[in-house]
Amino acid sequence: MSMRHKWEFFGFWTLDHKAAQAHLNRRADEGWALTDLTLGALARYEQTEPGAYRYFADWYDPLNEDPGYLELCADAGWEELSTTTYIRIFRSRPGETPAPIHTDSALEYQKFYKKVLRRMVFGGAGFVLLYTLYFILLLTANISLGSLLLSMFRSGFLPSFVALVIPAVTAGLLIYLICLLHGLLRWRKAAKRGEPLPTPGRAGVTFRRLISLLGVLVLIMIALCFLLDVCLYSPRTYLPVLIGITIGGVGSMLLRTKITERTRQRSLMTLLVLWAAVISCTVLHYACPDLTHPLLAQGTPPPMWETELWMATEAGPLVRYDDWYECPEPSQEMIHPESPNVFHCSRYSTRGGLLTDLALTELWSRRNAPFPEEARTQDGV
Repeated sequence: MSMRHKWEFFGFWTLDHKAAQAHLNRRADEGWALTDLTLGALARYEQTEPGAYRYFADWYDPLNEDPGYLELCADAGWEELSTTTYIRIFRSRPGETPAPIHTDSALEYQKFYKKVLRRMVFGGAGFVLLYTLYFILLLTANISLGSLLLSMFRSGFLPSFVALVIPAVTAGLLIYLICLLHGLLRWRKAAKRGEPLPTPGRAGVTFRRLISLLGVLVLIMIALCFLLDVCLYSPRTYLPVLIGITIGGVGSMLLRTKITERTRQRSLMTLLVLWAAVISCTVLHYACPDLTHPLLAQGTPPPMWETELWMATEAGPLVRYDDWYECPEPSQEMIHPESPNVFHCSRYSTRGGLLTDLALTELWSRRNAPFPEEARTQDGV
């Protein structure tokens, strides 16, 4: 940061446009004017006279943009500065204080309710429904939580990360939704009274920026884990997902009639970057097949490796699972798994005592016998 410029994380979610507006105006009063947003999350400020600029933030739909709305804002003295995460940011001319665009709080709330809140409620309800249905299926299938965790931990980087962050993400979203509901109730009361919609204070803005920062970090880690899995496993596993995303994105742009050229360029650039990343990881998968192996849970070869009948291995960053048939009496003939003296063996190699206990319990549960406590003192599983 220089004396004339500084950078900071800006990220605000779709429902936080009032918080973004309050934050920018507060920065302007301190003598810092927003000049640019990189990737919609990194803000660049330039030092100016305190109060030289005013900012106005509003929600917008990039798939159904209204050019007439931009003309209305320009006529009122608001110049579009940037867009990010469904939020459009306007700035006044130096030294001017334009009239507010939304003068009727009731109409502003109705617009927000119809175009934003309904979508969010519908999407959130669908997510909660799928979340609940998933756990109901687990319960009806009699799958224990330990078995589910071990299955995710041995399936790759992305399932392992998701299993680790689901509790924290769920708790954070619940806290955020409670605070959001409180703010929406305040908006509704203000709209009924004909008062301006209230904006969050410093504490509310800081909380929203913190939640947004955590969300961005989670998304970055998900993308990184996805690319690591592409490097580790056959890329063919992920091609249907990528093709589906591409078809959905292109189809959405073709069906929508109010998409601006800027939105089309951003969407196409995002798809190109995604395809380039996956293709690069595919090349690494075949050129350097052992590239990600040091990051995986390590395990020694099963006994009688040279004479094994059949073996399957699944390895993630925290758990490795080996499954094989073992014949104590080597034979030159083809051996059937159900032949006498052929044993079906399974083994977990884990990182961490908690996972070791889960793996011991999981393996022993297949014997339909009480778990021997003395087994916990053994090294490995």
